Amino acid sequence: GDQIGIAGSLIIAGSANNWLNRPQEAEPLLLEALAITRRLGHRAGECRALQNMVTTQNYLEEEDEQEATAQRGLALARELGSAEQTASLLRSLGNIALARG
Repeated sequence: GDQIGIAGSLIIAGSANNWLNRPQEAEPLLLEALAITRRLGHRAGECRALQNMVTTQNYLEEEDEQEATAQRGLALARELGSAEQTASLLRSLGNIALARG
């Protein structure tokens, strides 16, 4: 099937679960999307999945993992030249820093 389409659908479903405050349901969807996008070398999809995973890890209070995910996503967003994703991930890193004090 269309693996990129499947990954995109998983990212959307993961994001929806985050917004519904169901990060436990979002996490496996986003991990699957990450696996697909990485296997296919679809870097834009990987960046989107990482961006959404940062939100999931925030809800799950996985601070160390969240920061590492945001750093990976930020590096990728910069490589891709995505101003929107770069800004979003920088905001996430700022929020992480503020939460830590």
